[in-house]
Amino acid sequence: MLTIAEADRPAAAAPALYRDLYGFTPAECRLAAALLPGYGLKRAAEAAGVTYETARWYLKAMFQKTGTTRQSELAARLTAAAAARLVPPGDDPEA
Repeated sequence: MLTIAEADRPAAAAPALYRDLYGFTPAECRLAAALLPGYGLKRAAEAAGVTYETARWYLKAMFQKTGTTRQSELAARLTAAAAARLVPPGDDPEA
């Protein structure tokens, strides 16, 4: 899968999707959106408007909710979930 996004602007995430799939809070959704472009946690925390320590707390909760253990694994799972939502039923390129 190939994802293209502007490097200097956080990717548009699907907060409602993450809330529905994983039970993310609004703050966790903001952090998820900030992490998707591949930012480190410090930069993502700034983009999400939270402190680094708060972002660490949210990240741990997001790991538990998604069954992931690494930031890259979390980003891959969130990207795949958003991409799957963009493919209309019956238009699956893998089918």
